[in-house]
Amino acid sequence: MPELRKKIVPLRADLNIDGLEMSENDKTLLIYNATIIFHVAASVQFNLKLEAATMINVNGTRFILYLAKRMQKLQSFIHVSTMYSNCYERHIEERFYTYPIDYKNLTNLSRNTEILKISSQWPNTYVFTKAIAEILLENEGQGFPLGIFRPSINTAMGMDLRFQEVENEFESAMHRGLQLLFERLFQPWFWIDWLYYLTSSGREYKSLINIFHKFSNEIILKKKALRQSQSNHITARKKKGFLDLLLDENEKTDNPLSDDQLQAQVHTFLLASQDTTAAAIIWTLFLLGNNLEHQEKLHEELEKHFQDSETLADGTKLSQLKYLDRVIKETLRLYPSVPVISRTLTENVKIGDYMLPQNIEVVLSLIVIHRNPEFWPDPTKFDPDRFLPENTKARNQYAYIPFSAGPRNCIGQKFALLVIKTLLTAILRKWRVKSVKTPDMIHPHISFTYRPGEEVFLYFIPKK
Repeated sequence: MPELRKKIVPLRADLNIDGLEMSENDKTLLIYNATIIFHVAASVQFNLKLEAATMINVNGTRFILYLAKRMQKLQSFIHVSTMYSNCYERHIEERFYTYPIDYKNLTNLSRNTEILKISSQWPNTYVFTKAIAEILLENEGQGFPLGIFRPSINTAMGMDLRFQEVENEFESAMHRGLQLLFERLFQPWFWIDWLYYLTSSGREYKSLINIFHKFSNEIILKKKALRQSQSNHITARKKKGFLDLLLDENEKTDNPLSDDQLQAQVHTFLLASQDTTAAAIIWTLFLLGNNLEHQEKLHEELEKHFQDSETLADGTKLSQLKYLDRVIKETLRLYPSVPVISRTLTENVKIGDYMLPQNIEVVLSLIVIHRNPEFWPDPTKFDPDRFLPENTKARNQYAYIPFSAGPRNCIGQKFALLVIKTLLTAILRKWRVKSVKTPDMIHPHISFTYRPGEEVFLYFIPKK
């Protein structure tokens, strides 16, 4: 691998310009030396203007293809597309799909100002133009050593939620709504709904809730319509997302959930799966970057199970990473993604000299619990070995509750841990990290999610 870097030659090109604006010397270098093309360049915004997305994803691909046809030693042309180009299909086959428009018509439409005004930010330009690029390759790449690679990540809802858009209305509403709700918790006079909704914050919160409900309702309706259109397929999909499973069970029961109840379940997953896992990953990398000896142990474990291969980190492999498990647990002890939880008492509870009456709401600070020196000696120290079996067996089971506990614990904890482990493994198999700042220099932002209140700067050092 170190020798490979010496063979890298950077060339200048621009997909936004006809002919790529590549120098003749660079073109000659490629024509007489290149053997394999991996075409991965693409737009990265789902709501990029149609004209720009067409230029990058369609015309840029056409320019690359024309250049490739002149290459004397070319053995294969690999085009990276996206599975979401055909997300309405239950089974994605290794073939080209047909669409009601070709790349020539799309190019003309993308230059029509009236069409651009009407379409605004629709359709999802990334997915749409990547699909049209496949038609281009099929038509123009006849007899060419061409391959299409369609990567995808299919998660809880089993559909494209368009979270990568720059100005995602739902995501903005969610973050702002949670901020307002957290502020309201510390203003008891605003716990009275009618009084709160008379204020500017209350009116804003109500409008954000409407956006949130509209978005989740659209998810459910689209998923139901998609399931209906696929109902004639004989073979069922092997793996299903959370919403598919929920709707499957709902169709089997004699007492199905109402649309409002379905919405509540979708809300739980959408709210719980956004900032929480991202915060956990950031804190883990930050702590590993400050505790290099523990990071080195983790690298040794990863090398033991993966060596230098590109083997995918599947469920079996991830379950074998015991030290990574302990690192994540220790991170969530110090920085629980959800810093407080609450419960309503169903009966009177006596704590010391105090009697807590039935029906009141009790708020528990996980930060205080997780740093209680009675259970955690030297509580601010990062020490993954606290979670070795011999160290946990005598510890009170409620001394560590990052996902809450009891019958109302976090419904998505297994999914969250799987996401965290998958992403950390992908990063740390290729990089070592080193923190610029130490824990005492970072002031956490406490809201419904416990995350850094400022930038966490890290060095990423390639592994040899």
